[in-house]
Amino acid sequence: MDLPLIRPQMSFRPEAPVSATDPALLQAAQGFEAIILQQMLQTARAASLGDGLFEGTGSDTTNAMLDRALAESGAGRAGLGLAETIARQLAPLAARAGQGG
Repeated sequence: MDLPLIRPQMSFRPEAPVSATDPALLQAAQGFEAIILQQMLQTARAASLGDGLFEGTGSDTTNAMLDRALAESGAGRAGLGLAETIARQLAPLAARAGQGG
């Protein structure tokens, strides 16, 4: 009995760089990656064992601003690959939306 070969639907080969796609799409994907990074940083900071010597409202605000700045500067450059993956996944949808269909 011969069984048909099962061929994977996904390719695990590296895709073309996303830099060739729409710059607005890549910018939106990097913004989303920044939000995810900021949430990760805030969650890690909230997991501390207790208040430090200089903890308070001012330091909470400063830490939130620091988390946001780190997330925005790290998005697209942190090596996570989230922005590129999101842009690659949304590129066909953006192309169809741009064609009016």
